[in-house]
Amino acid sequence: MLHTRFTALLLAVVLALGLTGCTGGDSPAQEQGPVSQSSSGVEESVPKPESSSEPVSQPEEPVSEPALAPAEPASTPEEAASEPAEPVEPVHYGGEEVLELWALDVATHSTVPYTPGEPGQPTAAELEAALATATDTTAGDLGFILFTESGRQYIYLGEEPEGPLRDAWIDIYNSRSAKNIHWVTHMTPSKLTSVEGEGPGGLHRDEPITDRATLDAIAAWLKQNLTVDVSDGITVYDGPNNPDMPSSLVFLQLHFDTGVHYTFITYDEYDYRPDPEGGWMSVYTSDLDQTISYKLTPGTAAALRAYFNVISGCTVDPLSGIHFDPATGYPV
Repeated sequence: MLHTRFTALLLAVVLALGLTGCTGGDSPAQEQGPVSQSSSGVEESVPKPESSSEPVSQPEEPVSEPALAPAEPASTPEEAASEPAEPVEPVHYGGEEVLELWALDVATHSTVPYTPGEPGQPTAAELEAALATATDTTAGDLGFILFTESGRQYIYLGEEPEGPLRDAWIDIYNSRSAKNIHWVTHMTPSKLTSVEGEGPGGLHRDEPITDRATLDAIAAWLKQNLTVDVSDGITVYDGPNNPDMPSSLVFLQLHFDTGVHYTFITYDEYDYRPDPEGGWMSVYTSDLDQTISYKLTPGTAAALRAYFNVISGCTVDPLSGIHFDPATGYPV
């Protein structure tokens, strides 16, 4: 179901880890279609309409777990007991239940998740009815990424979007200003085989994370929490980013069973304080040999650092001596 709880995943990961912290702990370019001008690589390459004919892949295998959970208002235990949450109505497409759905803007390689009950987003019945009007077109810069038990698939709205499908896209994509990263939301968590890192949480490239539960939790966290501001556009260029490796660098590399890898690099918010300017992140995808540079939303880089402090059990920075809260990963 679309309704999933990231917090539970994270707790399960922390309990299941055997990783070493900094201190005190431890897409293949297959099945591809044309892709738009600013297309980037994919863990298995993605289907993409229109210009810049970049290869992209189609869905292949079942999805493990939905990455996102709908926002939930804070409530007291008493309120929770007396006011049980409304059940979330499932959305179906092609006879299958939709586990995840993202509104995609190809031109900016950004997405926004469908979150049941979020203000401004369509109801399950409205979304299901809109999806029923989809055609087989692969044209246009607007679309949806769907995950069902059968795998991942793309629905495009055509060169001149109109009707209920366009209305549903507008309602979902415009429901929040912070967007998510296309190739991150595109990935199938079950295909992730290892994560290497430098910088956050004392991670080292010679000590990759390979635990299945941990990898699933990392994929879910990245899908939901890596948010960007694309209001001023993005920068796309060929080849990988070549960082100068400062001490404040965060370097993450995700490897998939298709042989594809993603590389994430950011230098920002090393002091764990949100930067009003937001900072920047580059995302390289090996199958398309392309890098996209995004402006991060304020606090995103800090949250990434803190998350990997928790994942790796890091409680003390060996260089600065800063202590971290083992539950949140932020300095104390």
